[in-house]
Amino acid sequence: MSMNKYSIGNYINLVREYQGIKQEMLASDTNISRTLLSKIENGKEQGNEQIIRSLLNQLGIDYDEYIIRKKWMKEELGKIHKSVMYGNSNYVSIVNEVIEEVEKNILLSFYSSYKLIMMIISYKDGENKSFVRWIDLLSQNEKQFDDFEKAIYNDFLSIKLMEENNYDESLNILSSISTLNLPKYMCGMIEYHIGTVYHYVNNYYMSAKHLEKAVELFAISQNFNKIVYSQILIADAFFKTGNYKPALDMLENSLEVAYNIANIEIAVVILNNLAWYSALAGNYEKAILWTEKALVHDNTRAD
Repeated sequence: MSMNKYSIGNYINLVREYQGIKQEMLASDTNISRTLLSKIENGKEQGNEQIIRSLLNQLGIDYDEYIIRKKWMKEELGKIHKSVMYGNSNYVSIVNEVIEEVEKNILLSFYSSYKLIMMIISYKDGENKSFVRWIDLLSQNEKQFDDFEKAIYNDFLSIKLMEENNYDESLNILSSISTLNLPKYMCGMIEYHIGTVYHYVNNYYMSAKHLEKAVELFAISQNFNKIVYSQILIADAFFKTGNYKPALDMLENSLEVAYNIANIEIAVVILNNLAWYSALAGNYEKAILWTEKALVHDNTRAD
């Protein structure tokens, strides 16, 4: 199994320091030079399998178990990230399972995927200080990430930069990961965030272009919630550039999707937008109709 040379070296470094073992001692016990160990820990040398097995063994870790655990943790990262992006209800159960495993074996907390999971949890739970802390912590170990982990980290970093109104840097980061070989849903998220950044800076042409690409990718991965959110922004881009009919058509289409996935909350947002856009376009009869429908949903939710 091929491994990211930075990942295994960084893991050895973290576990060694956690156990209070000096580099000189671990190198001596493994019959390698301190210089070679330093290079392995810093990702400058990969080390053959025999050396890696010996290093892990000296730290009380079985190599094969490390590989199995690493694969499992990455799979859990993918599940948690996808459930957050899709708004799935199984998010809590997956997170609890991972945390329970880490409580049983603290060394799991040194996996790069686990740190990314903690970053996602803090973002999902609205713990901004914790989210920023994880972003900063992970920036020190970015070289250990594979492409998928790199994309997740940089996508969330771009969100942080957007919230700080640092749009140019956010776009640069998103562009740097847009060419990676990633799952379709992840490619969709990157295109969605690129389109969102362009929307913030009033570049509606580029915003619509990237959001339309996001819709295509979300359709493949069946992320219907994000399809709706993308279409709302596309409609707004159309409307702000004077394309009233395409904007209204887009919103009506997104309303149908919202109803199909039973997302009444977003359906109300769309209905209010339809009412507002219709009024601005001079179609007051339609505006009243959309407003009445929105009020019906509001009253139903209140009951």
